[in-house]
Amino acid sequence: MTLPRSIGRPAVLLTLLTVLVLTPVAAEPPVPCADPRQPCRGLLWRIESASTPASYLFGTVHVSDPRVTRLAPPVKKALDGAASFTSEMFTNGPGIVHMAETMYFNNSQRLSTLLGPAWYARLQQTLKHHKIPAGDLDRKKPWTVFMMLAKPAGHRPGIHLDLALEIASIQQGKRVYALETMAEQLAVFNELPIQDQIDVLKFALQRFDRTNRLHEQMLLLYLARDLSGLFRMIESEPIADDRLQKVMLDRLLWARNVRMLERMKPRLQEGNAFIAVGAGHLPGPQGLLALLHRAGYRVTPVY
Repeated sequence: MTLPRSIGRPAVLLTLLTVLVLTPVAAEPPVPCADPRQPCRGLLWRIESASTPASYLFGTVHVSDPRVTRLAPPVKKALDGAASFTSEMFTNGPGIVHMAETMYFNNSQRLSTLLGPAWYARLQQTLKHHKIPAGDLDRKKPWTVFMMLAKPAGHRPGIHLDLALEIASIQQGKRVYALETMAEQLAVFNELPIQDQIDVLKFALQRFDRTNRLHEQMLLLYLARDLSGLFRMIESEPIADDRLQKVMLDRLLWARNVRMLERMKPRLQEGNAFIAVGAGHLPGPQGLLALLHRAGYRVTPVY
């Protein structure tokens, strides 16, 4: 939850990584994209083991910008040739119903009371000035409004990259899978203590005028396939304070990376899989590329 969108549960990293037993490849490559100080470039990565056909891991960004949704030839070739497609999440009817139920308080709590008069008035003014529909604002949970503010001004709905990949895969008759449920992705924010939700919302409100610039900066780094730059951008954008920054990075990225690794194992063991996740999940010492390497896979950039 993507910057636009992607991602409370403990992450016992070393234990989970040793669960995956694969025959190690003969050559030991350097850990890819684990050190943000070193250049790391690439969105499409070949994932290989000694015993199964190669699969591909593709970093996406959850937007409908044509600069993003127009697939480069190497990406299209890998997708077209894959036997299965795996995305972060399926959007389905039950998930949408759950989201609608989760977004609102089901008790006497109200956003205006939690924020206080001054902050609530500032929020109302910001939404009105930027023509962001508020709906039943006072009953919305703080994380819901935070997500509204995370979108750049003038944001227009459309078929984002992940959905475009999923549609193409269905049309090609591929087996289609997901690494997470909508409920799990919503829980990333919904299970935050209410005070943390309030702090994140206030942070988003304070920096709202920078959203468009940061969004474009993120897209330019993505289009340049600069994973090191994306990683530095993710880590350098403070969220209220150091404690909350650590909590949010763990919930959005690091803990989810461990879960994603576990759930992509069956697809990788089958081989010839195309797996698409947000590009922010790829780099860093706790990123998927480094986790896959430590789990015994050969990880090499394609594009």
